[in-house]
Amino acid sequence: MAAKLIRPIFLSALLTLGGCKDKAPPKSIDVTLGGEAFTLELALTPEQIQHGLMQRESLDDHEGMIFVFPDVAGRYFWMKNCLIPLDVIFADGQGRVVSVRRMEVPKDNDNPPSYSSRWPAQFAIELSAGRAEQLDIKAGDQLELPLKQLKKLVD
Repeated sequence: MAAKLIRPIFLSALLTLGGCKDKAPPKSIDVTLGGEAFTLELALTPEQIQHGLMQRESLDDHEGMIFVFPDVAGRYFWMKNCLIPLDVIFADGQGRVVSVRRMEVPKDNDNPPSYSSRWPAQFAIELSAGRAEQLDIKAGDQLELPLKQLKKLVD
């Protein structure tokens, strides 16, 4: 009788423990920027951050990438191996825009220019060039980002 009771308890415990495993982080998030819906790919690891949107030949008007850093610091982006111009929106830990930069395709891929956040930032969002202006996103604006969710991904 005891063996019959132990088996269901053991199986139940295994199923419960199996649900405790860390889930793989999402590959993208849906956000609203300037009143429009966007799907942003997540760049969380150093490798993802370094690769960014390299080799992309196009980017939909409602797509982009969000780079999530574990801390707030000065950020520098470059366009090495990038085939399309991009806007980068830098935001601090509270989601407030600290700067917006347009990044052009480099003429010399071996020596691409660097684009700084100018002020400490924890997030950077890359969109198709010109989208930040179309959305009227500028320094000082508050972005609607799931800040707690994003920060947990890099803790």
